[in-house]
Amino acid sequence: LAMALQACLLELQMTVDDLDDQGDSTVVERLGHLRYRLRPAFERMGVAFVWNISAETESFPMPAETASQVCRVAQEALSNALRHSRATRVELRVAPQEQGRAMVLEVSDNGRGLSPAGSAPAGDAGPSGSLGKGLRSMHSRAEAIGAELDIGPVAPHGLCVRLVVPCEAEARQESESKL
Repeated sequence: LAMALQACLLELQMTVDDLDDQGDSTVVERLGHLRYRLRPAFERMGVAFVWNISAETESFPMPAETASQVCRVAQEALSNALRHSRATRVELRVAPQEQGRAMVLEVSDNGRGLSPAGSAPAGDAGPSGSLGKGLRSMHSRAEAIGAELDIGPVAPHGLCVRLVVPCEAEARQESESKL
């Protein structure tokens, strides 16, 4: 019950942060708000929270809505790691990729990884072993911004959520080529 209330409180705080945002915040600034909101929960649970954001990411061109969706994916991945993974260490990493044509966000942990069915993190699968609401939400958000989402195991154990977001110019060129 306490974890559910913390998740609701975090969601409310992030919504307030979004409303307070004037639309000119970078993805790094938005992630900073998320870090500020989540750090106490990680400390209470005794989980090391590692933050690794490349300086080059600060100038990555990204529309406000895309930055918001990236933060929501990060929020869900971090919340899932905190609630379900039983990890002792969780890391968020953000860096440019493909010579600046994309940005990658990774949330990895050293927890228990995927469920035996292999379709969801242990504890996040529905009654039939299908993807839980949070994982479906991350996939939907990634699709909405033209990003690629990959969720997979980390050796020797753990899970990595990897979101690859194309550069604004790259995404525009792709959508124009489809027309």
